Amino acid sequence: MSKISNIVKLTDGFWKKIGGMIPAWVYEDCINHLMQNNGKNYHYRSQEYVKLKSNQMRRKDGSRLKSLKGIGIDSTDVSAVNMILTGRTVKSLRTKATSPESLTMAFGMDKSGIIIGNKRRGYDVTGLNDKNRAKIKQLILKQFNENERKELEKKVVITIG
Repeated sequence: MSKISNIVKLTDGFWKKIGGMIPAWVYEDCINHLMQNNGKNYHYRSQEYVKLKSNQMRRKDGSRLKSLKGIGIDSTDVSAVNMILTGRTVKSLRTKATSPESLTMAFGMDKSGIIIGNKRRGYDVTGLNDKNRAKIKQLILKQFNENERKELEKKVVITIG
């Protein structure tokens, strides 16, 4: 028997699926210089950092910064801030908890200094920008439509009186 209330129910599995998509969305936004506070095309404040990043964090003598030895560089793009150098900060975003009503995500604890320091400059990768919220709304509506289809295929009993 069909329960109309099941149409608007979401599951932990649904939110886990969304949680699996969000890190890729955030990474793609960063590559395109779009922050999660909807800020876009910020410029680097330090010209020294721009020179290092554009040269894969190598000094003039060719040596790499000690903290980055043996670590691959994902982006040398310095046309605008993209929050991607090694990519490890954004890639550390993971699902922390789900419930039928919500999803909680978190960056790796070792990345908190990077996240907070850049957020102070306006380079915010926490939360979700309008584009990503719209994607989630569409996925929720799609799930509701799927739930409706499943529920209305079942036998519907209407009791009067």
